[in-house]
Amino acid sequence: MPVLRRLRERFEEERPLEDVAVAACLHVTAETANFMLTLIAGGASVGLCSANPLSTQDEVASALGADVEEGATAAKAFVEPPGWGGPAIWFNGGNESTAGPAWLHLDLRSLTGMDAEVERLIGLGASVVRRGEGLTVLADPEGNQFCVEPGPDDP
Repeated sequence: MPVLRRLRERFEEERPLEDVAVAACLHVTAETANFMLTLIAGGASVGLCSANPLSTQDEVASALGADVEEGATAAKAFVEPPGWGGPAIWFNGGNESTAGPAWLHLDLRSLTGMDAEVERLIGLGASVVRRGEGLTVLADPEGNQFCVEPGPDDP
C-alpha cells in the first residue's frame, strides 16, 4: 500500500487531523488497519466497529497496536494498547433494545476527560441520552447511540 505509506509519512510530519475524531464501520482487514494507522499518524482519534467482532484477525489487532482481549465474545471485542498510549478500538455488536437505527454500538474512551469529550461531541451535534458515573450515552443526529467512557484525566 504505497500510497497509504507515503500519506502516513506526510501525516506524521504535518499532523493535519489533530483533534479530529473519526468513527468508522468497516470490514476489519489488514487494509483497514493500515488506513486507521494513517489517520492516527495524522493526529486523529479513531473508533472502528465491525459487524462481527470475532472476525478481527490477530495480526490486524497487532498492527493496530495490541491484541484482541481474551474475554472477547461475538457481542463485544476490545483491541486496546497498554495504558493510555493510543486509541482504544472497541467492536460492539448491535443492541436491538436501543433507540435509533444502529445495528452496531460504538464505545469511545476519551483521550482526555469524559466530560470534556462529551461537551466536544455535543458541539458537533450529539445529544445526551443519559449520564452516569462510568459512562455517558449520547446519540448522533440520526439517533444512533454511542457511549463515551472516562479517560486518563478522570479520577
